[in-house]
Amino acid sequence: TGGGAGGGAGGGGIDPSSLDLSRDSDLALFVRAAHRDVTARRTARRSDALRAALAEGRDAVLGRARDARWMRVQADDDSGAATAPATGYEIRRTEGGRGFPRLPK
Repeated sequence: TGGGAGGGAGGGGIDPSSLDLSRDSDLALFVRAAHRDVTARRTARRSDALRAALAEGRDAVLGRARDARWMRVQADDDSGAATAPATGYEIRRTEGGRGFPRLPK
């Protein structure tokens, strides 16, 4: 369940259904999968921003438009995307991320 969608959404072979975004290590893994310019500082900053967005029930988008690697994390109120079961959040690929808030670079 979610294997096909998860592999595509992860961009790096990550199955989102296996992630628990309430765990710092899984959150960082997801953030690193969405960005190629990975540094510890940037990963920490993006992880903090994503954690805050999820805590407030806000949508967030990770990735770069030019890489077509944007991924949307949202409250689990839609269907059709892989869901991290322990958190109830969806991780889905978006078309350019338009209309969704960006996390800091």
